[in-house]
Amino acid sequence: ISTVEPQIYAIIQEALNNALRHAAATVITVALRRISEGLLVEIRDNGRGFEVTERTGGIGLSTMHERAEAIGGHLSIISARGQGTSVRLLLPIRLLDPSDLPVTR
Repeated sequence: ISTVEPQIYAIIQEALNNALRHAAATVITVALRRISEGLLVEIRDNGRGFEVTERTGGIGLSTMHERAEAIGGHLSIISARGQGTSVRLLLPIRLLDPSDLPVTR
């Protein structure tokens, strides 16, 4: 196991905790896709949503960004009040061992 996997796991875990604890989400999806740029991890929920530009008071979102940067990835959060939230982590292909990626058919 490389140092990348625990960081990915922690980001997914934080996104799931936020969706359950703060967003009152009833549907949450986690998808990992191999794309031309690398690996895309996306966690979506149908919860309350929030204004991304507002400070939330917690450290969860900033920690997720820090974890992504620590492994050379990019984290984006798309959300709006009443529209749910999408957390996207993009890991460039150069960081990944190709044998670790799922084969898409």
